[in-house]
Amino acid sequence: MNKPAFTITDQIALLKQRGMIFSDENEAHYCIKNIGYYRLKGYWWDMQQDYVQHVFKPATYFDDVIERYFFDRRLKLILFEAIETVEIAIRARMIYLLSVQYGGLWYLNTTLFETALYAKDGIMKTTHLHTLGEQSLGVRLIYNVIFHAYLSYSKTVPTFHHFC
Repeated sequence: MNKPAFTITDQIALLKQRGMIFSDENEAHYCIKNIGYYRLKGYWWDMQQDYVQHVFKPATYFDDVIERYFFDRRLKLILFEAIETVEIAIRARMIYLLSVQYGGLWYLNTTLFETALYAKDGIMKTTHLHTLGEQSLGVRLIYNVIFHAYLSYSKTVPTFHHFC
């Protein structure tokens, strides 16, 4: 069923009708506009006393929903920072060990990778060789952009900010 679209003002009115309490409707409008009604819905879902009519429990505050949202956001940032640290450490260790054992070009040594073949664009290759080909294609595309900018605009080597 295609539900009608509500303005943010209508969304706030609907939440109030269902029992949510707002200390500052202007702040709520800003939050819904920038975070989104349906993203915030997950943070107020358990605050309902009726999941069919979507009526809220007594003393349900929009401020509590926003506090939950920002707590979750901070927690995600902490977790992703920790995951990134572990990922980088594992990658660095793996690269170090493979480089020491097989040399600096270990990533070109196909015997270190899965050897099953599959067709991509009519070409039979291993997953490893397809990946290397796609990466080198990306490098070639970036090179072409830089070379085009060099020839077309300044005859000087473009800096990174030219492409952002």
